[in-house]
Amino acid sequence: MMLLVFAVTFLLSGASAQYDADVLILGAGSAGLSAASVLASQNVSFIIIEAADTIGGRIKSTMFGGKIVELGSIGIYGTESSINSTVNMYNITGKYVDYDSVIVKSYLNESLDEQADAVWNKLANAQKTVKKLFGEIKEGKIRDMSIKVALENGGWFPKTILEDVIEIYDYDFEFSKFPALISTRGFQSVSDIQDKPFLSTDQRGLQNYMERFASSFMNTSGPQMKLGETVVGINHTDTSVSVTTSSGKTFNGKYAIVTFSMGVLKSKNDMFNPSLPAWKLDTIYRTSIDSYAQIYVKFASTVTNFWGTYQYILHVHPRRGYYPIIINLEAEGFFPNGTNILLFVVMGEEARRVESMQDNQVKDEIKGVLKGMFGSSTPEPESIRLERWTSDPLTMGSFTSRQVGDEGNPRFLEALKSRVGRVYFAGEAYHDVMDGFVEGAEQSGRYTAMEVKECMMDKKCPQFNPTPAAPKPVPTTCEASLLSLSLATLLACLMAVYLK
Repeated sequence: MMLLVFAVTFLLSGASAQYDADVLILGAGSAGLSAASVLASQNVSFIIIEAADTIGGRIKSTMFGGKIVELGSIGIYGTESSINSTVNMYNITGKYVDYDSVIVKSYLNESLDEQADAVWNKLANAQKTVKKLFGEIKEGKIRDMSIKVALENGGWFPKTILEDVIEIYDYDFEFSKFPALISTRGFQSVSDIQDKPFLSTDQRGLQNYMERFASSFMNTSGPQMKLGETVVGINHTDTSVSVTTSSGKTFNGKYAIVTFSMGVLKSKNDMFNPSLPAWKLDTIYRTSIDSYAQIYVKFASTVTNFWGTYQYILHVHPRRGYYPIIINLEAEGFFPNGTNILLFVVMGEEARRVESMQDNQVKDEIKGVLKGMFGSSTPEPESIRLERWTSDPLTMGSFTSRQVGDEGNPRFLEALKSRVGRVYFAGEAYHDVMDGFVEGAEQSGRYTAMEVKECMMDKKCPQFNPTPAAPKPVPTTCEASLLSLSLATLLACLMAVYLK
């Protein structure tokens, strides 16, 4: 009898031992950690596999110029209540930004504040039309359109370099692309639910906030966290998922949640075996991965503030998007006076160009920009710091956005978010509205983890159907029931048959 019990126990342990965890979470960014927190609360076992040596993903902090600065997301986004909840829970220091605290300078050392006010008023009038069109798009009365087209409906046709930089400040700055490529539905949906971001100056760094969050539900140095393991293969069947890494290790799970950036999925989708189906690849390739370069610029301690006290400085230049926005990190509520750090922001194609250059080349360009804006005697930067997200093999871009027409398209969104067998997907790219934001990544991670849990427990595992049944044709008047037709209509139908 003892031998029989031992044999049964051995067989049962062997059956469970074939899995390292119920769920393999690929990536330790916001989506992966949020998914793990939900699974932990539901007593579902998981292992997080992360290629980097630290957690946080595109939330990354570093020391520069004597201060901890953010190389990825520099703030906390979302509704004011959700921002305040995070800030208070983790005691994050910083300040809400004030987009109205802005001055405008030309590349010829001219102050253009007065002229800029008139341009902003003109743009504000056009934006009223954009809101009206957005309402009609939401109601299904008209199709989605680009912000450029919507603004043109409102009479906005930028023809001057001043109008260009103000358009950048209102649109490119947030979505990292030209208004011609920004969905009106996507932009206004975010604008309607998102308040001003909270810019962090916390000297523990936002990455530390991510570490504290992870530590609240798991031992980050324990066996559930596998750092420095780059995934090279994802083998999936109807019953399991097997993940291999570049170090030769293999992890087996019943399910997997992939939180890779869209840039990685676009370039390395051959790691899936079997391959991802065409309908899934279509959504991946139709989702843009954008570039957003943030360049921290440090001046020597002997340099006296020459840039002023406003939070934002706009650079008007004949070349659209050429170092257009400078954030003053010494503005009231941010770093103390004498920190001497400015943050230059470049978007889209210009960001890709800047990221392809050497640091000394970028520094020389910024030096020229500053001398043009503030005069030839302007002090030169001491050093710069630029994180190249587009060329980083773990991200291959900064954040995502969807094409005009795909925003709000329920069938596209269903396919984008849908699982492939036992492989699920989460991240900022998969949120219906907050795609491109940390808040979107967190919500997507939580939602996807609950989907996996429900599939495990209730076997409710919705799957995208690439070939849905065709809708039944609506009968023509004469095909309807004879009893439902009026006498006049019945006679007309009989006459049509007779003439035929």
